[in-house]
Amino acid sequence: MSKKRIFICSTGRTATQFFAKYLNMMIEDSVSLHEPGTPWFSKPKQLLSQIKDYGLFHMSFGQGMNNHSMYKLSRDYIAGTISKEEACKNARKINNQVDALYKENVVVYSSGHIYGLLGLLDEIYQDSRFVFIIRDPRTWIYSALNKTEYSLYGPIEFFFRNISLQPNCFKEDPYLKDWTSFSKFEKYCWFYNKLNTYVLEEMKNKDNFQVFKYEDIFLTEDKKRNFEELLNFATDFSYQKISATFIPELIDKKIDSKQPSTSWDLWNKEDALIMEKHCGKLMRQFGYGNEEKWKTIIGNQ
Repeated sequence: MSKKRIFICSTGRTATQFFAKYLNMMIEDSVSLHEPGTPWFSKPKQLLSQIKDYGLFHMSFGQGMNNHSMYKLSRDYIAGTISKEEACKNARKINNQVDALYKENVVVYSSGHIYGLLGLLDEIYQDSRFVFIIRDPRTWIYSALNKTEYSLYGPIEFFFRNISLQPNCFKEDPYLKDWTSFSKFEKYCWFYNKLNTYVLEEMKNKDNFQVFKYEDIFLTEDKKRNFEELLNFATDFSYQKISATFIPELIDKKIDSKQPSTSWDLWNKEDALIMEKHCGKLMRQFGYGNEEKWKTIIGNQ
């Protein structure tokens, strides 16, 4: 019997580790994984275990190769430096290595690394489910900037060339010439917009894809009802409904959670306008940035 797959994706800093830790407790005969085969140096025991499972080369130099790293494969597939046929082969290879480690029927992949591959994975693994989490970019950005291992546009770029999404991955990105002058803050704003926009366009009108707001499933008064909706969607496969039991008390547990160091209502106008320039359209689409205070900061009042 082929495994059922649930792919949970986002920009990262949206509770991907929470899903990996707790969904296997809610979904029958499942294993839930956070970016399997990716080295986390802050978790030495896990790192040693993964070296045993995946091999030293995979967990080191392999992270810069698109036949070992989903993160690198996502970037290369979007940039067009690898063919669809080769990308399919590599995605299968990487996932087969993961599958071989687990006997469970349902595999939950909770990862920010597969952003460029969702449409491809949908073709490879028929009857999979895709959950995409989007978060207010004003709280996301400082959560990301304050996370040491969220290494986007950091030292990792010196070790692994062309590993992260950048304007040169797209034929006509308007910020290609300006990229080197961007602050890290602005690069993150660009990344947030580009990744989310790409995924939403790639997966639009697919019945097995659904977007959930981070705030709706973790912060609002209706968070338990909203999380249960996510769980029901994720396990409602076309040919088989997988048994799942919602455990409400898990929702309030924190996994690798960091509060923003600077609340957006204390931002200066320059940072707010940079955020608006890159993320404003998405913010309006998902109901962010409608506060009077925000409008005052960006000068709309």
